[in-house]
Amino acid sequence: MKEKKRIRERLIGMRDDLSPVEIDKRSDTIAEKLYSDYRFKKAETIFIFTSFGSEVDTHRIIEELLSMGRSVCIPKIMGKHLMAAVRIGSLEELRPNKFGILEPLEGEEVAPQEIDLIVVPGVAFDRRGYRIGYGGGFYDAFMSRVPEVDKIALAYDLQLIDRIDNESWDIRVDTLITESTTYHFKRIREYGIVVGSMTPGPLNRITDVEGVLVGHTTIDTQRNKTGVSLVIPSRENPFLHKLTASAYVLNGFGKTTGLIQLEELGQLESPIALTNTLCVGRVQDALVGHMIDSCTREGVEPISLNTVVAECNDSYLNDITHRAIEEEHLLKAISNAYRDFSEGDVGGGKGMSCHSLKGGIGSASRIIKVGNREYTLGVLVQSNHGLLSDLTIGGRRIGKDIQEVLQTHDRVDKGSIITIIATDLPLTSRQLKRICKRASVGMARTGSYMGHGSGEIVIGFSTANKKEHSGGDPIVEHTSLREDLMDLPFRGVGEAVEEAILNSMVCSSRVEGVRGARETLTDFMYLI
Repeated sequence: MKEKKRIRERLIGMRDDLSPVEIDKRSDTIAEKLYSDYRFKKAETIFIFTSFGSEVDTHRIIEELLSMGRSVCIPKIMGKHLMAAVRIGSLEELRPNKFGILEPLEGEEVAPQEIDLIVVPGVAFDRRGYRIGYGGGFYDAFMSRVPEVDKIALAYDLQLIDRIDNESWDIRVDTLITESTTYHFKRIREYGIVVGSMTPGPLNRITDVEGVLVGHTTIDTQRNKTGVSLVIPSRENPFLHKLTASAYVLNGFGKTTGLIQLEELGQLESPIALTNTLCVGRVQDALVGHMIDSCTREGVEPISLNTVVAECNDSYLNDITHRAIEEEHLLKAISNAYRDFSEGDVGGGKGMSCHSLKGGIGSASRIIKVGNREYTLGVLVQSNHGLLSDLTIGGRRIGKDIQEVLQTHDRVDKGSIITIIATDLPLTSRQLKRICKRASVGMARTGSYMGHGSGEIVIGFSTANKKEHSGGDPIVEHTSLREDLMDLPFRGVGEAVEEAILNSMVCSSRVEGVRGARETLTDFMYLI
């Protein structure tokens, strides 16, 4: 709570430093973005905060809504953590409450279930959609009553921070609109699209596999839209406690490092890094340095290391020849690794394109039931592949419809997709390879035909049956799943890859880069 208080004080101070002219300018830009949002356009009853102080000015938005004949509801504090939505016909009906915020003196109270859209304030936001408000808990309590209603927050760029330590009662917003970017946090299931029949893990991420963490560092400048993402396979040093692993190359137009030894030995001994094509060498050097330092601290000199770094080419949005990634970016991704990580245009996914829309990082997981035990299989993708006309969601070829809206046509499929599979199922390297092959099912179900210039690399590992780097018994036992039960992980990986690809797209923002822009799939979900 003390950290949230510090963040709150710091960002309110930064916000208060904005001049009235700057507040007006930024507020106008944010309002125009809100007006263009398809959810705003179709909403009849809108619950919107009344701005005060240096917040994004919503008074002009409220006046615009009223002039359009929309039903406008304003928050009215009713008690501790309790807030009602009251319909108004004019801003003249509002008076300051005890906090100095304008609210209705009286009026018709609207049931939360009648609201089509909630426009939310906040002091700070992170890339998962969590927010820091003013500490009263009013909006979290209100939004928890209507989980199905879209929630859009309005804030300045300066209010976006790396991460907020959220509590179980905190409610995410679906979208954050700032003066520069519209950020999307709603995952594909939240649009009512359920992929497959198997049960996802608690987070529906690769990190549902115990011990797995994911970290990102994003570089977002006018010249560079790129970064690095890292899958940490275990809480233990993977060089000292090696994991059973395998890989499968569906189409080898790629520059991934470390696959030769991984395939020969069937073992993974480093985190897996994802980045852009021309920064593989830089990221690998940084990862080697990190592994040397980690092993040295544990009293081991690693005179040979097999680090795995995978890539996609992000040169449409990123000035790729200006190799922007440095050692510090890899180390920051390691220090920022969490179970509940961001998706979309973050880390290595910042500059990626998928089906000619914005791609990036996406994840999903499935529970595998074997006898009376439950295991988990999780997937993470860095999506940068496919043609727009082929994009398929829930069996419907929606890409054609999007093409008509954008009035565009297909170009050559020369992207790539990197797929990382993690599981706690006890498997052999050969069995993992069989599972890696089935990642193609999920890719195909979203419309991928794996073009000549598109590299499809799949890497899988199991956290069961870890092998010590040296010492121990000369004969090592290894447990594994019965072969006739392999249909379970086969289906699981197909479903998870399909869902992860879609999450990578709907969680991405529209990005303008050096050679053009990539629209976000979120803006076309109304077509489904």
